[in-house]
Amino acid sequence: MAVSSELVDTILARTREGKLTWEELSLTGFLVRVGQTMIIIDRSRGGQITLRITDEAGKTIEAVDQQPFIGDQPLTEIYELARRQVLKVDETLSDLKRKLDTL
Repeated sequence: MAVSSELVDTILARTREGKLTWEELSLTGFLVRVGQTMIIIDRSRGGQITLRITDEAGKTIEAVDQQPFIGDQPLTEIYELARRQVLKVDETLSDLKRKLDTL
């Protein structure tokens, strides 16, 4: 079974719901473990986003790519949600706003 749009949509939905806990894999990549399987999302220097499904040994089972700058696509949203979760973007910005308000 190739990585279907239905599977990508489910990953996006669970990420939006906060049911997936993403971890930092590299400067441009994030992963989440689901049982013995890992979902990895990464962005290349050229902006291409790749979602990979791997086994517990890290071997790629299936992958899907999204070309950069082609409108609104689910891989872009998954990547951004994972990045914001891992880097605690919303919390950091809220904290910064509070501190700036006290100046």
